[in-house]
Amino acid sequence: MNSYLSAMRIYRDFFGRYSRGDYKHFILRYLGIALTGPMLDEAIATSNKDD
Repeated sequence: MNSYLSAMRIYRDFFGRYSRGDYKHFILRYLGIALTGPMLDEAIATSNKDD
């Protein structure tokens, strides 16, 4: 989680580099959030399904 938060804190700093492991952790967590969000939205959706 620290690698994800550090990436979000300094995302506009173009003078440093992340290690390969930090990059992988950031991408995996981002994809997890991006894929889980729509599934939760569909599960909790309260829209009218009769239309």
